[in-house]
Amino acid sequence: MNRYETLIVGSTMLLLLIGIYAVYSASGPIAYLQHNGDVGYFFRRQVMALGIGIAGFLTLWRLNYNVIIELSPVLFGINIVMLVALFGFGTGRCGVNRWLPLGNGLYIQPSLITLVTVPLFISYIRKKNRSNSQSASKAEWIALGVLSVLFLLIAFEPDLSMAFVVAVVTMVVMFVGGFSIKRLLLIAFIIGITGLIFTFVERYRVERITSFVDPWGNRSGTGYQSVQALISIGSGGFFGKGLCHGMQKFFYLPAPHTDFVYPVIAEELGLWGCTVVLLGFVVLIGAGMKAAIRSGSIVSAIVGTGMVSIIAIPAIVNLGMATGLLPVVGVPLPFISYSGTGLVVALSGMGILASIARIGDRYADDVLGEVGAFDYNGVEL
Repeated sequence: MNRYETLIVGSTMLLLLIGIYAVYSASGPIAYLQHNGDVGYFFRRQVMALGIGIAGFLTLWRLNYNVIIELSPVLFGINIVMLVALFGFGTGRCGVNRWLPLGNGLYIQPSLITLVTVPLFISYIRKKNRSNSQSASKAEWIALGVLSVLFLLIAFEPDLSMAFVVAVVTMVVMFVGGFSIKRLLLIAFIIGITGLIFTFVERYRVERITSFVDPWGNRSGTGYQSVQALISIGSGGFFGKGLCHGMQKFFYLPAPHTDFVYPVIAEELGLWGCTVVLLGFVVLIGAGMKAAIRSGSIVSAIVGTGMVSIIAIPAIVNLGMATGLLPVVGVPLPFISYSGTGLVVALSGMGILASIARIGDRYADDVLGEVGAFDYNGVEL
C-alpha cells in the first residue's frame, strides 16, 4: 500500500472501532426499552452491517474504480427507483417514510445510498460529454436536472436535512468537474429558496431554528436535545467517566446511538476521546483529498472528491449539531452513528477512494512526480 492508501484504510478502521464501541454503549438502554430487554439488538444489527460494509470495502478497493463509474447509470437508476418507491412502500414514524422494508425486520435508507451514486453518475456524465463545449453544456444541464430531482424526492420524504447534504455533495463534485459557476450559483439559490419554503411550512423546523439561537431559553421543549448534548459533552471532562459509564444515554439524551452519539463519546471518553474522533476524520479527509488530487484525471478527481465529501459534509453537520454550532437535524455521524445503510455506504465510498489512491498513485509517481497536482488542461480527461 502507498501512504495515502495506508492513511485512508487506517483512519477508516480507527473510526469503525470507535463506532462499534459507541453503538454498543449508547444503544443498550434504548434497546432494552424498545425490544423487550434485548440490550444487544442495535449492536448486533450494526455488526451485521459492518460485515457487509467491510466486504464491499475490500471488493471496491481492489477493483478498478473505472468499472464502477461505467456501472453508475444502472446504480443511479436503481437508486432513483428506490426513492420513488418510498412514496408507496416506505415506512417510518410520525409521517416520515425514509426506509424501504426488505423483510425479516431489515430496512434500507435510499437517500443515504444517493451519497455514493451521485458522484459516480456525475463523473460518468462528465466523462461521456467532454468532446466539445456543446457536450460539456449538455452534461451540466443533465447534472443540474439530476440534482433538482434528487433534492425534491428526498425533501418530500420528508428529509430536508439529508436533501441539503446531498445537494452540497452534488455541487462540490460539479465544481471539481469544472461545471459553470454561474449555473451552480443559480441552482444553489433556487435550492436555498426551496429549502426556506419547506422550512417555514412545517412549524417544528422553525422551532428548531429558534431553539438553536437560544436552546437554554426553551430547554424543556425544542431546545432539550441541544441542552442535553452540551451537558453530556461538558460532564465528560478531559478523561471521561469511563467505558460504558455514561449516564446521559439513560433516557436523558435523545437518540444517543444515532444523531447524538458524539456527546455519548464525549461523556465516556472525555476530551481525549473526542480529539481522537476528530483526528480520525481529519486524517481521512486530508488523505482522501490528496489521493483525489494526485489521481491524474478530472473524472477520478470528481469521484475522489465526492467520496471525501460524503464523509466530510455529514460529519461537519452532525458534529456541529451535537456541539450546538448548528441546528438539530437528522444526519448520522459516518462510521459511528447507528445506521446500517449509512455504514455500508460510508465503507463503500472509502473502498472506491482507496482504489483511486492505489491506481492514481502510480500515475502520480510516473507522470506528476512528487508535486502531485494536476492541471485540467495538461492531463488526459
